[in-house]
Amino acid sequence: MRDTLRPLGVTVLGAAFAVPLYVVLANAFKPGADIAPH
Repeated sequence: MRDTLRPLGVTVLGAAFAVPLYVVLANAFKPGADIAPH
């Protein structure tokens, strides 16, 4: 059971890191982007 759940946990962990990083990069490369948080 644990061996079955491990890839799922890695995927969730990867998504948790990848999604915010993707959003930050997308905002950074957006024309006229404002880096300062609102």
